[in-house]
Amino acid sequence: MAETDKEDPVLGPNDLCLCCGTIAHASFQELVEAASAAGFKAVSIWPQHYEGARAAGLSDSDMRLMLENYGLVISELDPLLTWFPGTDKAPIQPAFNYSEEFFFRVADTLGARSLNVAYFLAHRIDTETAAHAFGGLCDRAAQHGLKVSLEFLPWSGIPDVKSAMEIVQKADRPNGGINLDTWHHFRGGHRAEELLALPGKAIVATQFNDAAAIAAGDMIHEALHGRLVPGEGAIDLVEIVRALDAIGCLAPAGIEVFSDELNKLPPVEVARKVSGAMQAVLAKARSTRAH
Repeated sequence: MAETDKEDPVLGPNDLCLCCGTIAHASFQELVEAASAAGFKAVSIWPQHYEGARAAGLSDSDMRLMLENYGLVISELDPLLTWFPGTDKAPIQPAFNYSEEFFFRVADTLGARSLNVAYFLAHRIDTETAAHAFGGLCDRAAQHGLKVSLEFLPWSGIPDVKSAMEIVQKADRPNGGINLDTWHHFRGGHRAEELLALPGKAIVATQFNDAAAIAAGDMIHEALHGRLVPGEGAIDLVEIVRALDAIGCLAPAGIEVFSDELNKLPPVEVARKVSGAMQAVLAKARSTRAH
């Protein structure tokens, strides 16, 4: 029997979540409107969505009411980059240089399912140190009702799912796990079947997207500008979905497609495009998995 975590009372593996990077230039209101129009159950937000909404005159109550009226919840607060010792002194773009206290304040204000963290520097890190830092963050996040997902980046000191899993296992916190971004997994040279070795409860969040078979130039630039819509590239997303189902992963299906091409389109059009594409992937994976 697949190992599973307790069922989430709000979001499950059949629910789609619009990751805000897919419509990176949208405001909080535009993000919410687009997600609702395209049938999403949730959105992720960056710190600037909250600050931008407040600067535009929306109160905390306005934002909560907007989410409620559109039938949405916040799946993920993203990304906390200063969780590892010393990273608060590293060069971080101002748009992402926020403290955990800021994220906790937003979680308390708007509600959220999880907090996503990543290590963005290139040098390898000590697993024990990382596990201690991650575990402490999980404990503090639990006081705000948050799960914590560790996202691996193929160019970083936590480059793959195995490295992330070692940290998560050593930390051993009930609300801690991995964020599986299919682009990072694929560009790191890994395949769907490797996920079968994981316990289902270890994957707290997912970010689905696609990629060309061969990387084009700088990996970081492609990650932020050139991802593909699910089903339009070389990643075997159907097998990834099957693997996640096989291990009993209950995380909702997030869709994160950083794309300069998508950014040329209206937010609602982008949301509908990626929603339809991901629904096709899920339908194919689940209609044929028994054969």
